Amino acid sequence: LLAVILGARGRAAYAVGGYITAAYWFTSSTSFANPAVTFARAWTDTFSGIRPADVPGFIVAQLVGAALAAALFRGLENPMKTVLFACVHNAGRSQMSAALFNLVSDPAKARAISAGTEPGPRVHPEVLDAMKELGVDLSAVKPQKLTTDLASTASLLVTMGCGEACPVVPGLKIEDWPLEDPKGKPIERVRQIRDDIRVRVAKLAKDLDCARIS
Repeated sequence: LLAVILGARGRAAYAVGGYITAAYWFTSSTSFANPAVTFARAWTDTFSGIRPADVPGFIVAQLVGAALAAALFRGLENPMKTVLFACVHNAGRSQMSAALFNLVSDPAKARAISAGTEPGPRVHPEVLDAMKELGVDLSAVKPQKLTTDLASTASLLVTMGCGEACPVVPGLKIEDWPLEDPKGKPIERVRQIRDDIRVRVAKLAKDLDCARIS
């Protein structure tokens, strides 16, 4: 339930399931689900008691059940991470960041998308040229608007100059990268910005445990 309160809406089902499991586990149960109750009943002389010799078997069964439930929860949770890179026009920094992150990350573990608070009509020409040098063609990519709905699909929001204009999504982790806007810059400077981004996304992929294994 705490996960829901803190804004992790995507984990609501797991939070409710965990609450029900905990309530069943830590309260008295005729199914002997609570280890404390198992021990208590082992030393009672009522008809519902458990023979002390049977306690180890009950405890092992309870712990195995708990381990299987924990493994099931981990298996149900979607391991895919979505990183959203956001700048103002979605025509330079965020486009390069998303494309470069997707190059270095394992597509089975993570993906990157990008958006802008005031999206421009197209990716900056100097950015297209710098990315082509790496074999990445962004000519067909169209900048898109950064919305709350789009941000809510992300595991991490990386901002680059959009500041307070970025939508607020409860529970969404936000990281800010102080990157220079490449718009109108000489190609030499755009390359420097691009290479700075390459270092940053490689580190991010490693930190998120989703780096592509070459």
